[in-house]
Amino acid sequence: MKNDAKQIIQVIKDHFGYDNRQLAELTGLTPDAIRKLIRGDRLASGPTLAILHAIYINRHRAVAANINLLRRLNKGEVSLEEADQQVVL
Repeated sequence: MKNDAKQIIQVIKDHFGYDNRQLAELTGLTPDAIRKLIRGDRLASGPTLAILHAIYINRHRAVAANINLLRRLNKGEVSLEEADQQVVL
């Protein structure tokens, strides 16, 4: 379990630029708990792993949606105003 959490956390940090504080806010854990998961000093519970997986999947989908929107904007399929309203945060 700890390896899964460590790997997921590292991927989230590398791909989306989150720091320990931001991950703590998103997961409901403390920054210290995040550090312990990364070091392997703490095992991740099933719910914590599920939350980490959900963060990764949702952020990946948001990035993909925004890339698709940018392509549509560049092709002239949507206006800048329409694109601004459709951006996924």
